[in-house]
Amino acid sequence: MTTPHFLSSFGIETLRDLPSIEALEDADLLTRHAIQNDTAALQDDEIPNDEASPTIE
Repeated sequence: MTTPHFLSSFGIETLRDLPSIEALEDADLLTRHAIQNDTAALQDDEIPNDEASPTIE
């Protein structure tokens, strides 16, 4: 989930303006292995629900 505050902090108007996974991989900023590890960690941990921050899905 991405908050409007996050987007505005980086001068991004919508989620569509975020780079794709492929673009991040091409720039050597991300690997699929890192994504898989993060996903597994999220499944193991309980994520608190911050109702004070609206989210964009």
